[in-house]
Amino acid sequence: MGRKPKFNSAQKLSILKEAKEKGIYEISKKYSIDKKTIQQWCLLYKYQGIEGLKSKRTNQSYSLSFKISLVTAFMESGDSLLNFAIKNGLKSHTQLY
Repeated sequence: MGRKPKFNSAQKLSILKEAKEKGIYEISKKYSIDKKTIQQWCLLYKYQGIEGLKSKRTNQSYSLSFKISLVTAFMESGDSLLNFAIKNGLKSHTQLY
């Protein structure tokens, strides 16, 4: 059985706009969302647009060669793991493990 997201992409976008106006701390308390989650949504939206905010019902799988190329690129990038993952089309840095 697949996952059911707590918020859809439109709701996430609305929360991001509200956080931009009122601040992440206030909005994280209002919706009971961790501040890091809102920051991750912000990065996803910045680099992947509305598609980045859409939830997938199943886990994505990647080939070994793709993973190796990502690790090599990450080591050369100087980016944080989370920023690098999102810039490269992943939902989070945990997909690199």
